[in-house]
Amino acid sequence: MKAASPLASRTLLIAGLVLILSALVDYFVLLVPPDFSNRAQQVNLASQFVDRGIVPLVGITFLMLGGWIQTEVEGGRQGVILNAARLASMGLAGLLSLLFLLIVPLHFNNVRVQKSTALEGINEQATRAQGELSQAVDNQLQQERSRIQTLLQNEELLQEAIASGQLEGEQVNLLQKFQSKPDSVEAYLQEEAQKETERLSTEISTRKEQATDEANRGAWKASSRTVLSSLLLAIAYALLSWTGLKSS
Repeated sequence: MKAASPLASRTLLIAGLVLILSALVDYFVLLVPPDFSNRAQQVNLASQFVDRGIVPLVGITFLMLGGWIQTEVEGGRQGVILNAARLASMGLAGLLSLLFLLIVPLHFNNVRVQKSTALEGINEQATRAQGELSQAVDNQLQQERSRIQTLLQNEELLQEAIASGQLEGEQVNLLQKFQSKPDSVEAYLQEEAQKETERLSTEISTRKEQATDEANRGAWKASSRTVLSSLLLAIAYALLSWTGLKSS
């Protein structure tokens, strides 16, 4: 066991330094090039920072554990370089604790603003579609009116449409009714236009509701996951820094 102690301490120290340095390099790459004016990039950056937050935490823990084994188990003394690295890691833990603590309100606000922008876009799109609804129904109404009038004014064309199967069942009955009662055409068209307007209006409202629910659900997931994880990391780094500085 004693022979294994130096190997254990060196392994933990090396692993800890590698993890810390690799995490710092990773964070540096994420921040280059910086674009803090882009809110979507801020949200994505905060999520990636939090996702990688466990790596330096493990590295600092390894470094502390390796130093403890070296001094307490082996009975040796920490060198100047190792002691400086240990103190630097404690300072890094404090800075990361502050960073993750700051991410909590910043990320929450960014997601909130991003959700508000998305909801505004959904409302504008629904309002635009609702405004274009009348014109779309009027165009369909005019096309149907023209088709019916063409068939009623041309008996030969009407019979050809029936014989070819283009008109059948209820459509044939309606046209026969229109032939005997031409005044009923406009009432029929207005009734159909009302039905189509209600159908399309319901469809627009349904799409708007679905898009709104999806935006709210996505914002809640993005906010809660990153905010809670960041808060836990802030607490963990603060405790790690306080423990390391207290024992030094």
